Amino acid sequence: MALAGIEFEIDTAVIGKDSVLKSAYWFSRDFHCHIENASNQHLRVSLVPKDSATAEAIATCEGDFRNTAIDFELRAKVEQKTSDIRELILAKAFAEAGVLEDRPEGKFADPVDESEPTGLFKILNSGQF
Repeated sequence: MALAGIEFEIDTAVIGKDSVLKSAYWFSRDFHCHIENASNQHLRVSLVPKDSATAEAIATCEGDFRNTAIDFELRAKVEQKTSDIRELILAKAFAEAGVLEDRPEGKFADPVDESEPTGLFKILNSGQF
């Protein structure tokens, strides 16, 4: 007996296609996932439960899928917004370890710790930069 699936649309102006695809992969353990363009700005998602899907998973699959897609979308936005800071921190760490041949650009002093000279996590500007 085939289990009934669920079909819904997602607005790609809110949640990008990559986040929907990542969510489909996440759900692929318990569901067969099908994604297609419904219009220029909407994706149609179909989830058909596999034998491994529990009754609870089937009952909540649309809401759980949407929440997972939102999570992936927000993670992508945070990664995009913080990529420069992450690269600067890594460059600083490698430069202080003597691993980099060229010094990274930018100021490495921590403005928060500069205002509190007794801070526990002070990033020191050792004069190398």
